[in-house]
Amino acid sequence: VALIGIAMGATAIGWNGVLLAETARVAPPGQVGAATAALGFAFGATMLVAPSLFSIFVAVTGGYALGFGMCAAAAFGGALAMARLRWPAARP
Repeated sequence: VALIGIAMGATAIGWNGVLLAETARVAPPGQVGAATAALGFAFGATMLVAPSLFSIFVAVTGGYALGFGMCAAAAFGGALAMARLRWPAARP
């Protein structure tokens, strides 16, 4: 169990520090604190709301399709937001 915990800590759990660092890197000058705080709020709210929505969708529809569709839509939205960072002309 300890080895699995170490492997998980070295791989799956380390992404949040990278996410915060990248958010700080792309934040406008003087807005690093606000950007990372907004990210923390959005991530925390998502962790609270998304599992409940998923469960509601399963209960209402009797299947997992709508719940996984919500996950796919969120991933697609995140990919679009990240893609905007690749093209300087698209930045606000």
